[in-house]
Amino acid sequence: DVCSSDLKVIESDLLSQSILLLNSEKFDVVIVDGGTDEERFALINEILTNHPSLCAILDNSDRKIFHSILESYKDRKKMSYVGLLQKPLQPDKTTFFFPSET
Repeated sequence: DVCSSDLKVIESDLLSQSILLLNSEKFDVVIVDGGTDEERFALINEILTNHPSLCAILDNSDRKIFHSILESYKDRKKMSYVGLLQKPLQPDKTTFFFPSET
């Protein structure tokens, strides 16, 4: 089937488990959300550095900790969307990193 898909929700509180899953299973898209900002930084950095064929979605990408990621991978095609968080009411940015063209 041309339009078939398989959605896996993997809730892992351990960064090392998330990275092991990236290396052991095939994913097309990875959404990086939840956990500490430091864990999310390490995971998005791992994806962008070692998994160029993945589409990665980083929620809350406007946080200061992620500025260096956005700058380091400025040559990678990406698109950001700004919305509003409900509580507290404030702007929020989500960035999509598209697979690298090789």
